Amino acid sequence: MTAGIVSNGLRRTTGGLLLGGVLAFAGAATMLSSTFDWPDILREPAAVVLPAFAAGGTGLVWTWLATAWTYAVLAVPILLLPAVLSRRDDPVLWAATCAGATSVVLALIGFLRWVFVVPPLADSPTSPETPPPGPQSKRHGRPSTSSAAHCSVNTSASCWPSAGRSP
Repeated sequence: MTAGIVSNGLRRTTGGLLLGGVLAFAGAATMLSSTFDWPDILREPAAVVLPAFAAGGTGLVWTWLATAWTYAVLAVPILLLPAVLSRRDDPVLWAATCAGATSVVLALIGFLRWVFVVPPLADSPTSPETPPPGPQSKRHGRPSTSSAAHCSVNTSASCWPSAGRSP
């Protein structure tokens, strides 16, 4: 009888974590969407994204952090799922559990880059008026970072030189 109570408690905990995680992420994602136009802004070039990010200030960074960690909460019920379903030995369920947990970790890394990588890029002195990328920046005699900043925020065809254009 104790095993049934523990199983029932684990099921309720897992269900509560799943529901709570989904609602918390939905709230954080809604806040991010209303303050930063996420995810639509991800389709814009770096010349639009970085100034908008810088204008968001510290509050926007905290919103990205909240979005990341509310999504990370979903890893816990995903990892508890085989135990809750009493199918710990099912290889298909373990494969699905590993895929789900890996998906959460990779998404967490994607969200956290907006907390740790993008703020320095948004504060960097590069701007749309920066000379075109080349092996050496003419202003300072060191490698240009403008194309790297653009590519790290928005990976698109505009990151790479055209076939007919010389660097």
